[in-house]
Amino acid sequence: MASRGRQLLSPFNNLKTIRVPNGLARELSRFLDEEPPMELLPEVMEVEYSKSDARVALIPFIETRRIGGRPVSLVYRGTRLAQI
Repeated sequence: MASRGRQLLSPFNNLKTIRVPNGLARELSRFLDEEPPMELLPEVMEVEYSKSDARVALIPFIETRRIGGRPVSLVYRGTRLAQI
């Protein structure tokens, strides 16, 4: 039986960039930890986040991919201000 992370993320296997919404980094990190990092989201090359605590939650995934020869960039986009 597939894990919950695999069930939710497998339709996005060809995704190149993940934009992690505020508050979902820890949940995404749990999903990514359930599966071998090279199998889940195999094409992802960049993870964007906008809240600083997301970085800590995503580092294990980023490091495992780097060690496995499939590096992923972790990009901080910050909070966007509304335009007036």
